[in-house]
Amino acid sequence: MNKKLKIFLFVIVVIVLVGFGVWKYVNLEKTDYLEVKTFKTFTFQELNNKLENDTSQFLKIRDKLITINGEIKKIIKDSNSINIELGDSTTLSSVVCQIDDRHLKELSNLKEGNNISVKGILTGFEKDVLGIGNKIDLTSCTINN
Repeated sequence: MNKKLKIFLFVIVVIVLVGFGVWKYVNLEKTDYLEVKTFKTFTFQELNNKLENDTSQFLKIRDKLITINGEIKKIIKDSNSINIELGDSTTLSSVVCQIDDRHLKELSNLKEGNNISVKGILTGFEKDVLGIGNKIDLTSCTINN
């Protein structure tokens, strides 16, 4: 074989391998956290106070699976996802839980004002600096029974 054909075949093989690797990465199975033990359990107020009073300690629970007990402030539905906002009427702060797609059926009986227990990965937060309240984000959330 001539040199150009070898280079061409090598490039094709590399492209196929890279394409396969990207496809595998994009289609990874997401973990279902329904049966996984949480790192720690908080009430909405405890978690909000932790963010307000000690951000360095709050950062230690980032990217950990936690349970939040609180009142549903709002249920936000769009075409392909549901978010539950936990909080209370005394503050503008909230915990926004992005519900895992596999557990959407469990939300059919939930209404604003209900008290629930939600398990999810704490992925981020926005700390209040203007008096509009803290926002804490959880993903891959499930409803605890």
